Order: sequence, then structure tokens, then C-alpha cells
Amino acid sequence: MGIRGIDVQVAIQRASDADKIQQGDIANARAGEAAVREDVKETRTRQQQQPGKTEKSDQLIIQHEKEKEKKDQEEKEEEELQAMQEEKGKTGESIRKPKVQGSLDIKA
Repeated sequence: MGIRGIDVQVAIQRASDADKIQQGDIANARAGEAAVREDVKETRTRQQQQPGKTEKSDQLIIQHEKEKEKKDQEEKEEEELQAMQEEKGKTGESIRKPKVQGSLDIKA
């Protein structure tokens, strides 16, 4: 019993198919690695374009600016209230300003 020609042809065909499958797997792996590298590069670029973050937390500096604006607005309202109280003391009549309640901050 020797090696028949058909056996050699089948073995060559199977080796060829296995090689094609292996090359396809290698190509997919390389494409996946390239996609991961591209994603990391894109993420790094986005992080560089964003404003700096605080060291204590991940809050952006913009939130601190909003808090500062809110505090400034409260101080301004207090000053206006004091000015009205002084006017009230001068004229003897009561002046009342409606206080705005609630928040219009939109969070995304």
C-alpha cells in the first residue's frame, strides 16, 4: 500500500486551505490591533483637547466656574437686598423683591 495520487492532492488542498485560514486570522488580528491603536490615539487626542481636570476629582474646571458664578449671583442678591433695606429704612415703606427659586442648569 503506497501513497496514492489522490491522497497527495487532498493533502495539498487541505494544507492550502489551512494556510488561507491562518493568513486570514493573522490579517484579522493585525486589523484588530490597528483599530485598538487608532482608538487609543483618538482618545488621547480628545483628552488633550479638553480643558484641564482637577486633581481631586474628574470634575471639569467649568463646573467650578459655574459654582463661582452662582456664588457671585448670591452675593449680588444679598447686596441688592441690603440696598433695599436701607431704602426701606429711609422711606419707611416696605419694598419686597420676589426671590427666584429653582435651577435652570441643564446637565447633559
